[in-house]
Amino acid sequence: MVATAATLAFFPAAPLPLHSGAKPSTKPAGGGLWTLRACSIPSKSAASGSLQVEGNVQTPRKISGIALGLSSAREIVKNDEETSSPPWMAFISQLPDWSMLHTAITMIFSAAEKQWMMFNRKRKGHGVLIDPLGSGRSVQDSLVFRQKFSINSYETGPHGTIFIETMINHSLEAGLNQLKSIGLLDDGFGSTPEMSKRNLIWVVTQHQIVVDRYPKWGDVVQVDIWLSPLGKNAMQRGWLYRDLKTSEILARASSMWVMMHKHSRILSKFPDEVRQELEPHYVSAPPVDRRKLPKLGDNTAEYIRGGLTPRLSDLDVNQHVNNVKYIGWILESVPLQLMESNELSGITVEYKRECGMGNVLQSLTTVSAASVIGERIECLHLLRLDDGTEVVRARTEWQPKHAKSSGKLGAESA
Repeated sequence: MVATAATLAFFPAAPLPLHSGAKPSTKPAGGGLWTLRACSIPSKSAASGSLQVEGNVQTPRKISGIALGLSSAREIVKNDEETSSPPWMAFISQLPDWSMLHTAITMIFSAAEKQWMMFNRKRKGHGVLIDPLGSGRSVQDSLVFRQKFSINSYETGPHGTIFIETMINHSLEAGLNQLKSIGLLDDGFGSTPEMSKRNLIWVVTQHQIVVDRYPKWGDVVQVDIWLSPLGKNAMQRGWLYRDLKTSEILARASSMWVMMHKHSRILSKFPDEVRQELEPHYVSAPPVDRRKLPKLGDNTAEYIRGGLTPRLSDLDVNQHVNNVKYIGWILESVPLQLMESNELSGITVEYKRECGMGNVLQSLTTVSAASVIGERIECLHLLRLDDGTEVVRARTEWQPKHAKSSGKLGAESA
């Protein structure tokens, strides 16, 4: 487009010279040739002072390389003094259209300026342009996957920082992209090719997260994630959450994953074929803390919030409630006064069963007095169905806002 505009600027099409008063007919004559009607043309030999001439011409002319059929009159009387243009007017009419050339040059420089700005921002490490597609890359001999995320305004809360659920969502996205980068992402939601053959899907059974600091809007964070073996029938994911600018560790976490049959919804053993797919990508890491959390009941719960129902947007492609949604329901029964004066510094979540549309849940919380050490507070939680069936057990740790986390929650992982 730019090259065409620039070419036309230097080689404009010449205009068709027609005498004043002449106009082409709407119907072509003589095989597409035009009929020219000349009216009121002054002549020295005409006594009446006017002469009307009509005629057809069969010989086409070429103007600027384009064949044009023009009808010339059998007799056209010209007055050279009246019809000829001054030499300076003829010279100006042959000049190129400089406005088109100016437009073309402006477009070229504008495009070059945009490319330079993008390159300069990438080089300086500003914003999400560092990784425009957000797909991340493998590091450390392809055993660790690294992805960057820009903190958006709609991810922040009343204090200008993100929630712990956003951190988990970033890690889940990086985990899926890791499987894609090593060629193990098939048609399922993170399922490997051998898992898809057996109709198996991943389900998480435990999350452990420790938060030192929550990023705010405009920050860019970096997630490092890796895979580790865990017993005979499970897999462990570990991840670190860093501030890209300062390399400060903001959070660390681990999670435990098992397989479930997509149709029967029954947990499955780890097939040897799936193990062979994953073993080349395993990293040695400390195991997660697998100690069971105590069960909370009506006699021990201090706060109960009922009537929690999943919405359609709470489901994922595996047709059950996304594991991150449960954390929000857990916090529904936490006292507002505790949440306003403290921030969540750690959480351990145990998933007991899945739930979907049509289920109604209750959220139970108790503040463990024995766990109040200094200014740190521990809470125990339970999510259950209306019939009393357990869905999730959890433990949370809270600290005064702007206090430094100890970095430990149970057994430190990742």
